[in-house]
Amino acid sequence: MKKKSKRKYRKLLLALLSIVVFFGITELLCRALNLSEKVDTDFKFYVRHVDNDLECEFMTEDPLLMWRPLKLYDSSQHAIKISSQGFRDYEYHVRKPHDTFRILCLGDSTTFGAGVVQEATYHSLLETELNRNAAGTRHRFEIINGGCTGYTSAQGLALYRYHGRRLKPDVVTFYFGINDPLARFHLSDDQIMQSHLPRPLRVFTNTVLLRSHFFRWFRKVLLNVMPGREPAQEARVARVSLENYRRNIVALSEQCSADGAALILVSPALCKERTRGWHLADDITRYRRELENIAKERDLPLLFVKEMTEEAETPTEGLFIDKVHPNGPGHMRLAQALHSLLLDRGLLPGSKPPQ
Repeated sequence: MKKKSKRKYRKLLLALLSIVVFFGITELLCRALNLSEKVDTDFKFYVRHVDNDLECEFMTEDPLLMWRPLKLYDSSQHAIKISSQGFRDYEYHVRKPHDTFRILCLGDSTTFGAGVVQEATYHSLLETELNRNAAGTRHRFEIINGGCTGYTSAQGLALYRYHGRRLKPDVVTFYFGINDPLARFHLSDDQIMQSHLPRPLRVFTNTVLLRSHFFRWFRKVLLNVMPGREPAQEARVARVSLENYRRNIVALSEQCSADGAALILVSPALCKERTRGWHLADDITRYRRELENIAKERDLPLLFVKEMTEEAETPTEGLFIDKVHPNGPGHMRLAQALHSLLLDRGLLPGSKPPQ
């Protein structure tokens, strides 16, 4: 019996080895013959078609999020320093310290702090103010920068699910809506990230299969011979549709509620003087209106800084670097508004909720 069992294992091992050798040889042949030269559909190909952030030296490819800040990156030239957790922030323990109130700020390049130094971002300013007011008490505040340039609500939701939850935040802020309506590719963010697949399969597909020249070539051949498959250029779609934008906010709200964290929605800022006639301004406004509707429907705190939108009654240029990115004074205004909202909604330790 033992001999028969050994023979079975040997046959199985030989079969597996043969498969590995076969695919290894075909992979080498595909690379040598450049069969995938015109089938450049690796994971980076998709990512580069929706945004060019991966070209930044402080960003790296991520199989679950498309891209993320490069851990431990430190450059005085770009005034950017990334922590070991992959945030543009100071080092924080993953396990929340006792008597620490923690806020996680999810967002795009505004939250990341494009164009301003780390200390001038709205979350850093808020953390400094809160800890100064809490001096002499047992409370300590940590406001973590979970922003990343080019991010949409789909990436923000995934970031919270895979990384943010581990930080046990008491409050989560949501600042998305600028990149969501962008239409640069025929696949949405969810399709590229393959959100419908289990996490292990997504990682395997994006880190292994889409780097295989043989797999990419074979898939292209298979898709071209499938009935009803048109090789013509497909229409571009929004990175995140308005419907999926709503879905992502609701999903994050439910996840935060299950985790015992309060969710604050932040209405994206726009420089009214620089966005007049801009083709994306109307799209961004539509997404903002949807965010405001969800806030009312679900009774979620909403941060709307009117003087940093097209509805402002005074000039807004002094608060912005460009169309959408606040400058130092703009970040200070956001920090002040967020501080007031936290107090008004009774979300800070010692503050009373509204009656």
